[in-house]
Amino acid sequence: MTRALRYAAPRQASIVSTDQPKAQGKTSIARTLLTSISAGTEMGFYRGTAPQLNSVSDANTLFFEKENAITYPMQSDEPGVWWMGYSAVGEIVELGPEETELKVGDKVWCQTGHKTFMASDNFLKLPDDVDVENATFLALLNITFNGMLDAGVKLLDEVVILGMGTLGQMLLQMCKHSGANVIAVDYLDSRLALAAKFGADITFNPQKQGDLGQFAQQHTNGHGADVVIEVSGNVKALNDAIRCASIDGTVTVLSFYQGGADSLMLGREFHLKRIRLRSSQINHIDPAIANLYDNARREAQALKLLSKLDLKPLITHRVAFDDLPDALAMIDQNPSQCQSVVVTY
Repeated sequence: MTRALRYAAPRQASIVSTDQPKAQGKTSIARTLLTSISAGTEMGFYRGTAPQLNSVSDANTLFFEKENAITYPMQSDEPGVWWMGYSAVGEIVELGPEETELKVGDKVWCQTGHKTFMASDNFLKLPDDVDVENATFLALLNITFNGMLDAGVKLLDEVVILGMGTLGQMLLQMCKHSGANVIAVDYLDSRLALAAKFGADITFNPQKQGDLGQFAQQHTNGHGADVVIEVSGNVKALNDAIRCASIDGTVTVLSFYQGGADSLMLGREFHLKRIRLRSSQINHIDPAIANLYDNARREAQALKLLSKLDLKPLITHRVAFDDLPDALAMIDQNPSQCQSVVVTY
């Protein structure tokens, strides 16, 4: 018997017993060691605010309103449920009869939900010496590395990153590895302090230090930032990002604005500076470099980053699987106090 996470309704989480998955074909079984909680999309489903609950899309990725497109109750081991956990590390305990590359005892990673056992025909084998806690960041490392590819950060670029949550801190470290100068922006001094430890050249709190756009222009001798990355999910930050950018600059957005962006200001700065807004989303790679990168290479690069980035300080909470419902409530009520929350099994 295995156990899984269940939402009876928004903000009503529990751990329930469910059927043990079976090995078949190339599908193998891993015992879960650790999972990581997504503070974005996953929490949207926990709260009942995720737009996917009331919308559907067609083959062209046009979205249409549809009430109760996804309904409660929902459970992390149900087919097609991708939103109740997204990054799991485990150990192979049973091989599918057609599996030829894995062996029992291998450490693996899978993009799947919170549950004690996971079944997959697409496990990623981890290096033998992997730090399994660090490996819980693989989903986010794929997202942030893809963001770096989209943003095109170059040596000595002036970069502004808005939002120093887990994604922002990863991007900061990647930008410093690329030889860029980085202004790290957040409303929380604790996150700015961590950014400073990770090598941010300047930290900036708009609530205390004034006009970010003006500061960025002054800091770059009136040129504006070469690269601006918005990863806070705050529409006000997106407005500030546009004001930071240089003429013909690009603002690369990793955020998903769940409530839309009704207060987005596409005024004089956006118009006169010919700003490009670029959405960076994990399902696609920049066509300009698609001959160099595919999903497999991007994933391999993310694996290398596990040992190149300082990830441990990003973990603010470690909770037992049985305490996962309480952990979700904690993130819901105090999101600013959490960076990455790791679940142990």
